[in-house]
Amino acid sequence: MKHILIFFTGLGCLSAAHGQSLRSINSGAVSANNLIYTVGEIFVVPSNQNEASSGLVGAISRIEFLSLGIADITPIPQLRFYPNPTAASVFVEVDKETINQFYIYDVSGKLIDSLKNTNNQIDLSGLQPGTYFIKTDNQHLESFKIIKR
Repeated sequence: MKHILIFFTGLGCLSAAHGQSLRSINSGAVSANNLIYTVGEIFVVPSNQNEASSGLVGAISRIEFLSLGIADITPIPQLRFYPNPTAASVFVEVDKETINQFYIYDVSGKLIDSLKNTNNQIDLSGLQPGTYFIKTDNQHLESFKIIKR
């Protein structure tokens, strides 16, 4: 019994040394240009087409590339404001949009004042010196920062 066990152990080492274990994992398939492999399958590209147990060993893996980013950028109407910093008033110019109301916020986000648009001019003379954010009632326009001297 001991001799039989040694024989099978020796036979297993011999077949592993000659690459037979690779063929059993690969189900005996030899790579050719017209074979289709599945993800996770191990294959052998033989250096000699007559010997499936020699050559390059590879594995099929799946790589998926996703495009991460933002949606297409839609043009934002151009908003210009000047002077900045200012001591009294700010003039606002906007392309193809209308503004009915201005909202003035301090740096903590507290609403300080709400002003109707008169000739695209914002009077800040009644405010203390500091940094303010001005938002409009038009959802297409972004808020902007003004420094009051």
